[in-house]
Amino acid sequence: MDNDRAEYEKLKYETEDFENHITVHWGNRGAEHKGNKYPATYSIDKEYKILSFFKEMVKFDGGSVLEVGPGRGKFANLLFENYPITSYTVLDLKKNFVDSEELLGNKAIYVESKDYEQVWNKPYDLFVSTFVISETPLYYKDNIYEHIIPNCKTVFIVDGDINHDFNNEMIKMMQKNFSNATYKDSGMHSSMVITGSKL
Repeated sequence: MDNDRAEYEKLKYETEDFENHITVHWGNRGAEHKGNKYPATYSIDKEYKILSFFKEMVKFDGGSVLEVGPGRGKFANLLFENYPITSYTVLDLKKNFVDSEELLGNKAIYVESKDYEQVWNKPYDLFVSTFVISETPLYYKDNIYEHIIPNCKTVFIVDGDINHDFNNEMIKMMQKNFSNATYKDSGMHSSMVITGSKL
């Protein structure tokens, strides 16, 4: 815990868009961001596995997309290759933009995580997030649940935690917003795939 606190304090000074909305895990781990202290062992195979879940569980014919925490943009790129995307909005820490921009370039609209109110109450055809929401602070999650997800036609999330508290929380939230919410074990870490649609 002390090590996490030290990293958290260090990030305060290193992260331009730090506004008390960032956790150590989101700010300094995962998604194989360049320079991260704990880079994830993410492979394109994992992205294809996520895409196979997406094709199996989601009805999506294209349109506008909002992704929270795109990592290096690999899954976003697969969506562009497989569906007619009309707009793609990325919500992430400013320091991570350089990674997703490398793959997505000007195909995406980039919104800093501290400015997430910009995407509140806006309609999106698809909401996507893989292995990020569980790493955000409680109030940030609550605002995503209250101001973003209810306005999306379709939601696709891959995430979870070892104690399954987050998994149960996600199931309840999705069942509240989508009568057809479905979920299954992803086979990756302690995560699940959960989807819902208003179509």
